[in-house]
Amino acid sequence: MVVMKILITDPVPERLVIELSSEGYKVEYKPNITYDQLQEEILDTEVLVVRGRLKIDKPLLEKANNLKKIIRFGVGLDNIDVVYAKNHGIKVYNIPGAFVEAVAELTLALILGILRGVGEAHYSMKSGHWIKKKLIGKELYGKTVGIIGFGRIGRRLYELLKPFSVNVLVYSSSKIPKKYIDEGVVQVDSLYEIAENCDIISIHVPLTKETRGMLNEEFFAKCKDNVFVINTSRGEVIDKRALFKFIKSGKIGGIALDVYWEEPFQDKDFLSLSNVLFTPHIGAQTEEAREKAVDEVIKIIKEG
Repeated sequence: MVVMKILITDPVPERLVIELSSEGYKVEYKPNITYDQLQEEILDTEVLVVRGRLKIDKPLLEKANNLKKIIRFGVGLDNIDVVYAKNHGIKVYNIPGAFVEAVAELTLALILGILRGVGEAHYSMKSGHWIKKKLIGKELYGKTVGIIGFGRIGRRLYELLKPFSVNVLVYSSSKIPKKYIDEGVVQVDSLYEIAENCDIISIHVPLTKETRGMLNEEFFAKCKDNVFVINTSRGEVIDKRALFKFIKSGKIGGIALDVYWEEPFQDKDFLSLSNVLFTPHIGAQTEEAREKAVDEVIKIIKEG
């Protein structure tokens, strides 16, 4: 009997390895494997479970003669050459449903946190300072929020925002369901309508050729003064230089980021800013999301 080899290239909950092994699969768990090492390991791998750390590109996939499935333990597929894989009979999966609640809740936390200066307040206290008079924040209640991208996470964020009586504008590449329009969500035709009308802008799009750098200098120039920008999608959807320019000038009131242009993110210019709130790409990092993700991966593998 031939045993299917499953290679897991990144840290995952231990339960995934235990349960797959108990089902009789040959599980190779190598969370620190390098790209060069993967070129050897992939030769006889049938199922590849990855996160976002490694590039699963054409040169690598050309060596994968036995590969049948690539499963992204996460949402984004921008590190995988999906076109090449599918053209060569390799099925590519992600598990977005597992992480919707986690990412949407973090987004809401970042919105509230940056509006109230929670990051600066916390570190001022840690440093022995009491800057109460300086920290005059803003309320979320009644503001106009622009959601760029209205997939599962964008829609869940909208649901979480309802108690705050915000006005919601959506920019999406596809028509949003009528039920949201009936509830008062306004779908705009232009990205610049988001810039011109929103107090808070939250980004929820995948990284593609079309979305890379979509929030650029022209976009920020059209934004309302003191706009707050939140990004929990991919760092590259924002033009880094433009963002820095407009937050330094005071045009942007604050930024809250969970994703970056390079990770780990150690840009001293950005990190020295006071009107920012940064988290180290933890959008999907909840116990509940990880457990749901394990179940999804096991289900995909068992489907044959």
